[in-house]
Amino acid sequence: MEVTTRCQFLCANCTRAVGHCPPWDMSLEQFKQAVDSLEGYPEFAAKITGRQPIGPYIGMTGGDPLLSEYFVEMCEYLRSKFPKEQCGLWTCLPKGKEEYGKTIVDTFSHVFINDHTRPDIYHHPFFVSNNECFTDKDSMWLAINSCLFQNSWSASISPKGCFFCEMASSFANLFDEDGGWPIEKGWWKRPSWTFKDQIEKFCPKCGGAACLPRRSSQDKVDDISPNTLERLRKIGSKKIEQGRYVVSDCKQVNPQSLPQMAAYKDFAYRNEIAARYGLFLTVNQQNYWSPHLKKNGYKSFYQPKKIYDIYREKWA
Repeated sequence: MEVTTRCQFLCANCTRAVGHCPPWDMSLEQFKQAVDSLEGYPEFAAKITGRQPIGPYIGMTGGDPLLSEYFVEMCEYLRSKFPKEQCGLWTCLPKGKEEYGKTIVDTFSHVFINDHTRPDIYHHPFFVSNNECFTDKDSMWLAINSCLFQNSWSASISPKGCFFCEMASSFANLFDEDGGWPIEKGWWKRPSWTFKDQIEKFCPKCGGAACLPRRSSQDKVDDISPNTLERLRKIGSKKIEQGRYVVSDCKQVNPQSLPQMAAYKDFAYRNEIAARYGLFLTVNQQNYWSPHLKKNGYKSFYQPKKIYDIYREKWA
């Protein structure tokens, strides 16, 4: 559930186009509607796959959800409908919201600290469009069918409706386009062939399926293809007006040359961030991090460097 595009950062190639246009927020009523629409999700998924899904079942993301004025109320409603074991939070843990520590622990068993304060966290250039990177349209659709992000990221609910892909939702909100499905119970049960309209509308304008150079999130510019640049100019993008972009040549590269997108495995680094909120993290069975409040005796059993070394060996 995309609750806001407010963020404390202005990263290069942001998937939510932060900085291009004024931020938008999901209302509390829209959020409740989104939560209600997911009723029965894990049971249904387990039934059709024969096993329980891996990972957070219900995710709250943005922007940064903690910057929504309704964050506490949203968490209260989410807890009333789903147990914390089914809930995940994507956040930078922004400064100034440290009082939310207990709310986070009470609501979410899965937390992904999506921090961008290091230069070794890279962003894919989604605003370099597929239809400008592929000269052969058959090859483009073949690549779209096996898109890394479509296959590994999540479906999305935003004020524009329900989408099969996070980037489809992002493009719809940025360019004020229709195409989202109604936020209603069972929307996620739709068979895959019903994705067709959204795929044909949004995927050619996205660059997720193209193998393109990635940029450090700390760079000051976005990579944008010529056609997307004109679209952004028409909507009055602030980043374009400020010259915070580079026009891409749309040339694809060898995938072996691409850096890892993010240092997701740096456990100690993210625990240092969590400590600002009085939290510490442990790795759970889904390979996400579970948040806990620090208590008396915390330092006696938690040693970040030792735990980090253990998991570094595991992931090597």
